[in-house]
Amino acid sequence: PATEAYAAFAFHLARQARLLSADREGLLRPTAEGLEWLRLPPASRAQVLFQAWCDLTTWDEVSAIPELERLGPADPSVPRRKVLQALSSLEAGRWYTLSGWLRYIESESPDFLRPEGSPGRLRLRSGQPLPTGPAAWKEIEGRYLRFLVEGPLYWLGMLDLGQGAGKEEALRLNALGKALLHPEAGWPHLEEEPVAAEGTFEVWVPLEASPYIVFLLEEYAERVRRDALSLYRLTRPALHHALERGAELERLLEALERYGRGELPQNVAYTLREWASAYGKLRLRRPLLLTTAEAALLEELLADPEVRAACKERLSPTAVEVPGEHAAVLLEALGRRGHLPQVEEGILPRGERFPLPLDARQRTDLLALLWAWEEERGGLPKGLAGLAETLSRTLSPADLARARRKKSRWKINP
Repeated sequence: PATEAYAAFAFHLARQARLLSADREGLLRPTAEGLEWLRLPPASRAQVLFQAWCDLTTWDEVSAIPELERLGPADPSVPRRKVLQALSSLEAGRWYTLSGWLRYIESESPDFLRPEGSPGRLRLRSGQPLPTGPAAWKEIEGRYLRFLVEGPLYWLGMLDLGQGAGKEEALRLNALGKALLHPEAGWPHLEEEPVAAEGTFEVWVPLEASPYIVFLLEEYAERVRRDALSLYRLTRPALHHALERGAELERLLEALERYGRGELPQNVAYTLREWASAYGKLRLRRPLLLTTAEAALLEELLADPEVRAACKERLSPTAVEVPGEHAAVLLEALGRRGHLPQVEEGILPRGERFPLPLDARQRTDLLALLWAWEEERGGLPKGLAGLAETLSRTLSPADLARARRKKSRWKINP
């Protein structure tokens, strides 16, 4: 479902189940548990998500209902579990009218969402006063229950929705829903549909295919369309992009056979291996260089074992190649020896830092100098502005006051 509520539900559910986590850049990536979950059988995947939803407290269904809002804190798992208790009394496979089930809950547990003394009070977003009597239950609890039925319970695959006589809305607890609520009753056999890889390098993916093969195709192939029967195309550029990110071709080939209809067409397997073997025969890379103003300075630096170990091939009297993974180590070594090299933007990974051996007095002077430059030039370059902010956080109020006084006495010549 392409709804804002579904996106929020899926996000919080995945975080609760530890299937996703944010990397250093703030991008969401599957965790080791997430990759393992993708390979699980359908019933096991459903069980993981169902338990995560039962325990979920970071997302409240009330927040997804346009007409309602909650005032004050509340544990959203409490009313959720009460609804599940009422749902567990339904006979699996039998259709019930939605209105009839709502009336049943109203008669059995009318205050399940707003128990007396609950801090989690509710109100209408419109600001209108809550109706009283039976009308209030329909506006508050009725809306909440309808959202649970048409939202999380349906999204988790526990309920089938339909229409009864007179096109009245109806619901049915299916076999998976019964197993999730009554594990002792046994689990239904749920089949995954195989994908179809054709000799044209097109891969057809039905809706009930394994999410693991879908995950791999998103990484290794080009998506042509997403539908009840989605289509992916295996191409050389898409494969090379995956290999650039560290992916391995064999993982895709094994998955296409395991989650497909048998052995891959020979021309597809052969061509994919040929494309992969061509990757890396030519390399276009930017060398990372440590350069010095004088050859004697480079000689002095390379005489230090720690600096020498972080460097690679000497390219000229004043330049030596540095492996990218050794950049931070080299900068730390240089910093400890009192050197402050100019570093081009992008050399260090975002967030990487190296020590700057300055005492409080030196940091005060440097900050005053940066502030004077900022005042004279009407601003600082982005990198220096970040340095000024970092320095200001390391100084005491007294040192900051001294930096301001020094700044007023200094003048930067244009």
